[in-house]
Amino acid sequence: MYYFKAFNITQTHEMMINKLLNEPEFVTEPRKQKINEILNVTIEVDDILKNQIFTNKGRDIPKKYLANELILYFSGESSLEKYSKISKFWTKLYPENYNGIVNSAYGNLLFNDIDNLGYSQWDWAKNSLIKDSDSRQAIMHYNRPIHQYDKNGDFVCTLYSQFFIRNNKLYMTTCMRSMDLLYGYPFDVVFFTLMQQSMRLELLKYYPTLELGSYTHFVGSLHMYERNFDTFIEMNKNEYIPETLPVLTESLVKHPDLNKSESDNEFIQWIIKNK
Repeated sequence: MYYFKAFNITQTHEMMINKLLNEPEFVTEPRKQKINEILNVTIEVDDILKNQIFTNKGRDIPKKYLANELILYFSGESSLEKYSKISKFWTKLYPENYNGIVNSAYGNLLFNDIDNLGYSQWDWAKNSLIKDSDSRQAIMHYNRPIHQYDKNGDFVCTLYSQFFIRNNKLYMTTCMRSMDLLYGYPFDVVFFTLMQQSMRLELLKYYPTLELGSYTHFVGSLHMYERNFDTFIEMNKNEYIPETLPVLTESLVKHPDLNKSESDNEFIQWIIKNK
């Protein structure tokens, strides 16, 4: 088991890259693709409001992709056609005769009632905390039994997220079965911590003095692919220059202005500028 604790998200990148490059626990070949891997990893971030992304001469966080993915996620979009417009990666995961729905469209899984329960996963988690501030039931499920089929190219990586209110702070925990350090973590952790901000904002109506707590991330397999080793080596030769994203002033979940350039929401302005 490995534990990475940092003050902000950028610091976690540096710590995990160094560990996987220089001291991997295992070298394995799932689907005949060689990886450096460590198992059962806990990542804890104290301050989710600072240094969420970074620039680096070896490889920056691609802001254009991040901005467009956030639009799709927070709008609850699931269309393979729309996801494929921001990256051909998504098209490669599916056969031509697929039904056109992206399995890992996190917003669709969380913000839409895809299970016909009469509520979304987001609503379940929020209402659990409204009913009982000490609740341990504020969970949102991502990976579903419906995703367990042979030759699934998009087997959802995230298992669940959970919220806690303790000592008047909102904490969030996410658990993943598998996480790629180059193409997974930099984008997922921004989305997850923006959800934490959004949940707090939606709960202020009920808990007016609620503050933000830390963010914790569990992952079964943290890994980097051999084909990306040179990129990580180059990144480690250069400085990580952190960038802080605008603090949310209203929830992004199903926000009506996600695609509107005239929005006065500072974070949405950042999205529109970079998409």
